[in-house]
Amino acid sequence: MQVTYIFLTYFLNMDELIKALREKYIKDLTSSFSLYKVAIFLLFLVALVVVSERGNQSLWFEIASIQVNEILSISSPFASKILLLHLILGAVFTYFTGLFYKKIQSACFNLFASLRDFSGYMDRLHALISQEVTKSNALNYYLVRDSKDELKLRKSSLVQIHIWGELILASSIISLIGLSDFNIPDLLIGLSALVLTWFIQRSSFSYYISKIAPALVVEGAFLDKTIEFGDSLDK
Repeated sequence: MQVTYIFLTYFLNMDELIKALREKYIKDLTSSFSLYKVAIFLLFLVALVVVSERGNQSLWFEIASIQVNEILSISSPFASKILLLHLILGAVFTYFTGLFYKKIQSACFNLFASLRDFSGYMDRLHALISQEVTKSNALNYYLVRDSKDELKLRKSSLVQIHIWGELILASSIISLIGLSDFNIPDLLIGLSALVLTWFIQRSSFSYYISKIAPALVVEGAFLDKTIEFGDSLDK
């Protein structure tokens, strides 16, 4: 317990703590490839194929008019319009959407962190948790085991929020593509997506600080060991 307290209050200054939290926060939420990346790729692919044929109407209206089986079937009329360039650009847009989302996460984390008293927050949190520490190492380990299980569930919930965040960001980029021929629906959809992306960053930051960071402090206090925020969420 004493080792953890010294670590948090003396060896990790405020900038280092915020940086460690931010880096792990972004790494855990954006590093793995999953099916939602495929969904983003398909969205970009469809948008790139139909954007030149949509006339004056919304790009999103044109996308919505395409049936799913047309996208998935290699013998459909839609599939015959797909060029190698569309596939390459779809992959590029998907990659840079993920990269851009990381940048947004980092910037929002820094912004929200600057508005909070992290030093006082961590001191109060550590003092509160330390009151629950027992003198039995075996009992402390048992209590932390339950805390780790809860941490995994909370982390999973946070990842789901950010999956939606990246999908919504991709939607705003598609709306921007649609605005190559200006129309009100694409403009409104794009602006709405940006607003939603902002609220997702704000709510996920609050969730991370209130639900996940405290679980790491619990582990350090009950096991009397140093917890580095950059390593602990993978355990």
